[in-house]
Amino acid sequence: MKKTLTILLLCINFLFAVEVKSFRMTTSSTNISAGDVVRIEAELVTDRRVSVNIPQFPQSQDYSVLSANSSQSSSTSISIVNGRRTSENTVSTRFSYQIRFNSQKSVSLPPLSLTIDGKQFTSNGIAFNVSETPVRESPVSVRFIRERSTIYKGEQAILTIRILVRANANAQLTNDGYVRFLNSIQERLTEKFTLMPLSTSPQATQELINGIPHTIYDLAFNIVPLDTGRITIPAMPISYLIEERSGGRDPFDGFFGFSSVRQRQATANSPAFTYTINAVPRPMPANYTGIIGEIRLSGSLSRDSVAVGDAVTLRITKSGRMPSSLMGEIELGRNPDLDIFPPERRITTDTTAAGINTRIQYSWLIMPRREGEFTIPVRDIVWFDPNSATFRTASAGNFKIKASGGNVERVQARRYLTQSEIATLGDDIRYIKTSFSTNDIKERFERRTLLHLFLSAWILAFILILIKLKLVLFPKNIHEEKRSKAYSAAVRALNKNTASEISAIIKYLSTKTGKECGSMKYDEIEKVLGERKVKSETCEKLTKYFREVEMSRYAAAGSSKNLAKNGIEILKQIEREFK
Repeated sequence: MKKTLTILLLCINFLFAVEVKSFRMTTSSTNISAGDVVRIEAELVTDRRVSVNIPQFPQSQDYSVLSANSSQSSSTSISIVNGRRTSENTVSTRFSYQIRFNSQKSVSLPPLSLTIDGKQFTSNGIAFNVSETPVRESPVSVRFIRERSTIYKGEQAILTIRILVRANANAQLTNDGYVRFLNSIQERLTEKFTLMPLSTSPQATQELINGIPHTIYDLAFNIVPLDTGRITIPAMPISYLIEERSGGRDPFDGFFGFSSVRQRQATANSPAFTYTINAVPRPMPANYTGIIGEIRLSGSLSRDSVAVGDAVTLRITKSGRMPSSLMGEIELGRNPDLDIFPPERRITTDTTAAGINTRIQYSWLIMPRREGEFTIPVRDIVWFDPNSATFRTASAGNFKIKASGGNVERVQARRYLTQSEIATLGDDIRYIKTSFSTNDIKERFERRTLLHLFLSAWILAFILILIKLKLVLFPKNIHEEKRSKAYSAAVRALNKNTASEISAIIKYLSTKTGKECGSMKYDEIEKVLGERKVKSETCEKLTKYFREVEMSRYAAAGSSKNLAKNGIEILKQIEREFK
């Protein structure tokens, strides 16, 4: 009876227990002056209403709590999936504090604590930098997250570009500013590294950093250094928009919300960062082929006992955290008693924000030539471990097959062709099947047919001689010929996607104007086209098209056909108006 009551009480406690979803403390700024009053908010999110006292900060000489109050609100979300209705209740209890900081130094507000249903819940703490003249924080900042600052030449590493936008700061990161910043970083990195983005668009997340909510944009790159030495990437500017509110002359405009909002452009600088690139230490093993990073091998044999002339399949899987081009090849040693045919390869690549993972599957067809027990010579792979700075060996294991004669007549009847026999058959013209005989050829090629062929050849040669004489006596202006073909070449490049939209149009403009447009800014290109009587509307449309192409590189995947079609329409207008 006592045991039953205990279980019943536990079930009731479980059903009516309060679920605490989050308890966190936030503020708007952590760089302040002595004597400033800062608003601190702590939010408790539960699934039902709770009655709790306002948690208190411990007393300190560094700060004074001027006021503390609480408020509560609730919301219900209803979702219907496959005809099934579910609802979720959320209750937010907010605790607001007005705190004045008294001393000029770094002050940490300790976490707040609450006890609900006998369980204690703790919020985060916030560190403040209190100084005489506080440093003004930029609402947009940049961080570079690296696996290591010291890597080896040829080693792949992950570099994540993180952009943080502070919430409630009236700051807006624009596509144009983001794309220009990424292009600047990539231009500097590609001078010393091979660069590959691991995603087409940045991943946006929400995060609380030292009590301040931020929106974070992460874009990861796979980089491989091309040379040794110390490589420094300097600070780069990133532009964004700031919204500023201003009231009218009437003092009641602000009270009634009659204030105007204007946007101005602001700039923040990213921090500089440095990579130290080392060479792989010497001496190197004799069979080392330059692979940096872990390689794993595994293998299996379809069967280990066959008849002479029968085939077995050797399968070996090679995997590693790198592109397939950096993984090298698996080689089998030569064995005169085995026919080893070239392998089939199946490559699988998985690209995520954590890096590039590659899996290569090899399949060899192997046939013994005589009876006996044979070892299939699979060569080991030596790779360099950058973490321990040592050379390691990956092995697929030893594989042995036993070949037996059995019924010789039956084995010869079903025997496969060897590699040498296949090569001989491929080179011997006697095994080439034809659909007609040599007698048919003699009957078809009569003297009259041969005469027609000779006459046609002489006429063709005469025409070619006339064309050559025309080119020698009446040479064309090469530059005019290039200009006349520039439009068709650009349209062909856009339709067949043999070049990027911007490079195809820039090449057309350079050929058409006779000036190097690739090094010009967009307004300079507009000026050059304006000098050749191209309308300003067309020039503005071209600049807008360039920006759309740039944004499409990092935005969600769009339709490349639409971009090419729009580019061709703009080229038609320029070709029509160009003088």
